[in-house]
Amino acid sequence: MAKRGKTVRKPATARQAPRARNRAAAGVDAKKENSRLKRELAEALEREKAAHQQQTATADVLKIISRSTFDLQMVLDTLTESACRLCDAYDAVLFLREGELLVFGAHYGPIPIDVAKWPLTRTWTNGRSVVDRKPVHVHDLQS
Repeated sequence: MAKRGKTVRKPATARQAPRARNRAAAGVDAKKENSRLKRELAEALEREKAAHQQQTATADVLKIISRSTFDLQMVLDTLTESACRLCDAYDAVLFLREGELLVFGAHYGPIPIDVAKWPLTRTWTNGRSVVDRKPVHVHDLQS
């Protein structure tokens, strides 16, 4: 019997117990699915943000290249700044190959650069990248 304003629940019968367990399991599955969908949405938003940053950087470089008075140094500076920002780097330097030397081309960031020319060898990161013709990722250049 129910008192006024309160509902008294009857104990589950043997027939109702499996249904209650199934509903509980479905609730757990729904929470897992919701969690998975939230994670996928966050990943998709991050990919979209990265794509937008790449498009913006590309547009900046193309805008400078398309000017009637083509200034190579301005293009190199913009390219270096865009690469630094896209990689979320603290500092970036662009070197150009001249024969067996790498020469300073452009710089973006607070670290002072005192290298104008450097021999093209595998003994340093930039040289190794050019000689091997592939990118070299260094997590901490100071170490």
